[in-house]
Amino acid sequence: MPSTNHPSSDPDHPIVSSKSSKPWRKPRFWAPFVWATIPTAIATGFGCLPNEWPEQLIDIFMISLVVPAALICEALGFGHFSIFGPNTIPDWLFITVIIGVLYLYCLILVLIVRLLTAATKTLFAKAR
Repeated sequence: MPSTNHPSSDPDHPIVSSKSSKPWRKPRFWAPFVWATIPTAIATGFGCLPNEWPEQLIDIFMISLVVPAALICEALGFGHFSIFGPNTIPDWLFITVIIGVLYLYCLILVLIVRLLTAATKTLFAKAR
């Protein structure tokens, strides 16, 4: 049995802000960063499967992931990238940067989905 009778220590009486009747929730800053790992892991897993991918999907992959990763590696001085010839960027580093770029895309996707979810909740709340 707790020795203090402070209202914040009582689980039956949550802290209520003066502006609304809802209990105060601490904003979760790290939640989108954690949620972005899930689509990144799924996309990385699908990329590792040995399948014959359609030509259009490979083109999208090259333009959206490989080119930005190559530009990042070249800008940081890790080597030179060439589509037609030998590549001087170490493979482990290049794949890591590709996954990092994929993570950034997934983070943007998660933030857009969270924004749309919050907007629809607000619209439905106003409609009632």
